[in-house]
Amino acid sequence: MGKGKSYRYRHGGGCKFPPGELPALYNAIEVNSSSGKITLEVESHLPNEWVRCVSLSPTEGLERGAEALDTGAAVKVPVVKRRSPAF
Repeated sequence: MGKGKSYRYRHGGGCKFPPGELPALYNAIEVNSSSGKITLEVESHLPNEWVRCVSLSPTEGLERGAEALDTGAAVKVPVVKRRSPAF
């Protein structure tokens, strides 16, 4: 799990990580903002230790340079057991 900095949130997110700590594709990255925790998903690796991310929530209140924490795992979503319809 690496720590980086968040940058560029106009048409998606971008984060920069130290050399050797680049998160894997589809890993979840957590960034704290003034409006709470924002979860990003790594979509591609870019040159110079950058990753392009997509946000799973609005990025309003997110500041450039905020600490970005690689969770080391893919995004997790709760799953509800499907019930059969009552006819």
